[in-house]
Amino acid sequence: MCRRLPLVFFCASIFIPSLVFSFEGPFQVKNQYPIFLHANQPYLEKSSIENSFSASLSHSSTYTVQNSSNWYFGLDMEITELNLRYKRNFRDIVEIGLDVPVLIFSDGFMDGFLEWYHGSFGLPDYGRSNRPSNDFLYEVSKNGAIVVRGETGTGLGDVRLTVKKPLISSSDFGLSIKGDVELPTGSAKKGYGNGSPGADVSVLMDKGISDRIMTYWNLGYAVPGDV
Repeated sequence: MCRRLPLVFFCASIFIPSLVFSFEGPFQVKNQYPIFLHANQPYLEKSSIENSFSASLSHSSTYTVQNSSNWYFGLDMEITELNLRYKRNFRDIVEIGLDVPVLIFSDGFMDGFLEWYHGSFGLPDYGRSNRPSNDFLYEVSKNGAIVVRGETGTGLGDVRLTVKKPLISSSDFGLSIKGDVELPTGSAKKGYGNGSPGADVSVLMDKGISDRIMTYWNLGYAVPGDV
């Protein structure tokens, strides 16, 4: 689907603390477009280590039907992802983490709303209206040969193992290094996974700029897998 190329990523987030401590840290946003979903994309992380377990639920509608002389991409689907994240602090020396994504591919229910939304605001629909409403399509081919043929259903995505090591820790400044390996546990032929391992390494920095504002900075180098 895509060439195996290193990715350089740079992320920053500003967080204003509140009394709800479970929301401490940067907001998590993940691109669920299928190409990026399996490219070992990084999460924005704080530098401090912790013991935690979290479950996040995301839902998106995706539409791309395009072709070139070699490639055909047919994506008309909705994706729901339940991501389970576990982090374990070992004696304030290192943090070990495990991310387990569960993906649900479906024909969905949002086409009617999206048609109304695009029509009401005069926005282009990229050809979505040329296909039946709420009809599933997930097919990628190269030179006529199928690379991915997805189907509606539920499947395990690519599981990620992480290690984080703090270097500096204070009330208004933190610095750590982090590495992870993404395992090809999801089916690449059905579109749930990448088909090969991925990895990345990053430097994480937390910097307070006032008593109420903390900034989070991540700079890293990622090598995605190869579908």
